Amino acid sequence: MKTQGQIPKEKPKDSGESLGGMEAGSTTKLLLLSALGIFGFYKANAWYDENNLKKENSKAAEDNSSNIASQIHAENRANYTEDSVQIGLFRQITDYKKTKDAYLNSSKGLDMLEDTRKHVSSGAYQQILNILGIKGGAIQAQSQTAKDVQQPSSKFNWVLAKVDTRIRKSPKAGSAVFTLRPNVIGTAKAGTIIGIIDKITLAKNKGKLFYDDENSVFYIPVLVFNNKDSRKYYTAYVSASSINVFEKRPENSPMYLISEFTYNQAFAVSGIEGQTNAPTTNPLL
Repeated sequence: MKTQGQIPKEKPKDSGESLGGMEAGSTTKLLLLSALGIFGFYKANAWYDENNLKKENSKAAEDNSSNIASQIHAENRANYTEDSVQIGLFRQITDYKKTKDAYLNSSKGLDMLEDTRKHVSSGAYQQILNILGIKGGAIQAQSQTAKDVQQPSSKFNWVLAKVDTRIRKSPKAGSAVFTLRPNVIGTAKAGTIIGIIDKITLAKNKGKLFYDDENSVFYIPVLVFNNKDSRKYYTAYVSASSINVFEKRPENSPMYLISEFTYNQAFAVSGIEGQTNAPTTNPLL
């Protein structure tokens, strides 16, 4: 029986309801912490893998540099060494600074280049400098033609000889004409359309011109056309300094054409082949 004026007591909450709310909150909190823990674990694991891979790659680079430095040092200490062997070793260098430091340590204070200079010919030493210059970015083709050809998504296609230009089967200035199978395919007269830029072969060389470090010449890969079938072409190389490049075919300019026999008679000195050694379909037709 209620007494007038007495405030009724609030019914106490069911203890089960209270515990249930606490359990739900705890479960959510645990799930959230677990999710954060798993995410953190994967992030940490990914970071560890990436960091570990960097360390492994760095160690591999150091091992490679030390190995090459040891070989160069051994050649310099040998009673007889061939220039070609030394040049081949310097071509394998991927990190000049690490190799130089490794040489300094293994030789007890000798400078790698200065020590090598004493054991190779002046021509070989210059070639080694050229090789290292390319790797360090010191030697680059500076002509506007070279820049036009190497720019990303270049629209330049047609190649015109601005002087009498030798067409070669490989990007090498060597190979005298007085051989049974010379590197020279033929000569395009000044003002002649040599062909179109071979962009597939250029892409295989990372979009860069081919450099003949022995003769300090940059070459552009070009597709020259068959003299009987304009749908067929062959990969050749021309000196970047001897040509001009155009987006559209130059008007009133004669076309340089060769036969399949003439192309096959030439010898690829460097062993670098283009898209094909056999005629294929003209990409502009």
